[in-house]
Amino acid sequence: DYKLGDRIGRSGVEETYERSLKGTDGAEVIEVDAQGAPTRVLKAVAPVPGQNVYLSIDAKLQKQSYQALKTGVERVGSCCGAVVGEDPMTGQVAVLASYPSYDPNVFTDPSKSSGISTIINDPDSPLLNRAIAGVYPPGSTFKIATALAGLASGKITAQTLIEDTGIMALGPYTFANWYFTEYGRKEGLVDIIKGLQRSNDIFFYRAAELTGVENISSLAHQFGLGDKFGIDLDGEGKGTVPSPSWKEDAIGEPWYLGDTYNYGIGQGYLLTTPL
Repeated sequence: DYKLGDRIGRSGVEETYERSLKGTDGAEVIEVDAQGAPTRVLKAVAPVPGQNVYLSIDAKLQKQSYQALKTGVERVGSCCGAVVGEDPMTGQVAVLASYPSYDPNVFTDPSKSSGISTIINDPDSPLLNRAIAGVYPPGSTFKIATALAGLASGKITAQTLIEDTGIMALGPYTFANWYFTEYGRKEGLVDIIKGLQRSNDIFFYRAAELTGVENISSLAHQFGLGDKFGIDLDGEGKGTVPSPSWKEDAIGEPWYLGDTYNYGIGQGYLLTTPL
């Protein structure tokens, strides 16, 4: 039921809810005289407007977040970034910002169409919604998953104590705690509560080693990592929850203990979308 000249949502919410937003065209059958002038309406079908779609996005917060993101990216000399803000009680998305972005009117306003090639050929890919499609190591936020995997598997308990040595050596490689790297200080014996409070890398290196890769990956999948979140937007990425078999298939190398250390603190081969 589309006609030439109809506008169609091709990305984002407008694509996802195209059928709801479109509505139904009206029509009239008009009688005309010999000169083609209308004389009367023989039949009329009223148009049916499309449904309204209300976003959970907070427009003011979205604008502030995008500006802060733009400022931050430029300050560190990066090209791009993303911000996602959710209500933790409902899961509603209040902020979904991706930088760089683009003016969507370029694709619908003939007077601006010359800008289409600029957007498409931009090496920073402004058409990519990094908030839902970019995949990155989640970093220390993943320590929650490592901790829960250790507790659920029984490999660590609330009484487990691990000494913060500041830095660990594994052959020619070293793995340090951020606190030691920045301030040259150690934190003594660390339990799981202190480990999370202080985001202690040494604790989670050892916790990951004790827990085992397979237990961590199993728990990560239960959290929904490695799969789509299910947001009602097209183009969402899945990310990667690694395992020894995954590394063998994808990279052709065995899994090393150093991989486990990096995995435990949300680095290495682990990838998630900001969402």
